[in-house]
Amino acid sequence: MKVLSETLLSPPDCARLVDKLFSLRSAWTSRSEHNNETGGFYTLGTASYIDANHSCDVQTTYYDSAMVTNQILRDNFSDILELLKYVFSQYLSSPVLFDDDLALPGFHIFHGSSITLEPTNLMGHFDLQFLPLRWKGVWNQAYPPLSFTLVLQLPEKGGDFEWWNKTYADLRHHSITDWIAEHPDPIREVLKVGSMVIQNGLVLHRIGRSHSNSESDYRITLQGHLIRVGDYYYMYW
Repeated sequence: MKVLSETLLSPPDCARLVDKLFSLRSAWTSRSEHNNETGGFYTLGTASYIDANHSCDVQTTYYDSAMVTNQILRDNFSDILELLKYVFSQYLSSPVLFDDDLALPGFHIFHGSSITLEPTNLMGHFDLQFLPLRWKGVWNQAYPPLSFTLVLQLPEKGGDFEWWNKTYADLRHHSITDWIAEHPDPIREVLKVGSMVIQNGLVLHRIGRSHSNSESDYRITLQGHLIRVGDYYYMYW
């Protein structure tokens, strides 16, 4: 398995996106009860791993929410969304579509003290959030689901993406927490502003450590996934 890291945007392009994101701060969703002026975790967009995976009412928490957040994302970030669709259509040699019922790729915003410095605080996982969603066809399992992280801003001292060369099939009968405790040294990809990490979503991975988390630090990324259904890849969050 190979994790790809490709430069997609220039630093000025990223800065413009971040400025736009901050102008929409009232539309951010708080994702932690511990958010305060010194740090917090937010999203702009509807995230299936939160809003569908842990919900007893997926229609309300994911699908209805996506209708609202998708309009905000289309109105303000249509250029980058269309660029992502084009880049992946070239990379995969396949048409890439957005499904109007599913959430568009969205933003992770980690501020200050919410930025993790210690690996023990980071949860390794597989991207299985496609499972509770409704698809217009059957997932073609010959094509693994993909996930991507486009880096827009990093803390002053940078940050990483971490993964292990193990798949869901390898570890499905293991406790992931126990397995990581026994294998504490992941492969680390040093992130760069403007770069996009692309990986098989069924490979064990996690947000890597950052090396500073002062009140002025932000870790901001644009996140999404792709899954092959029939003859098309669908891009969503």
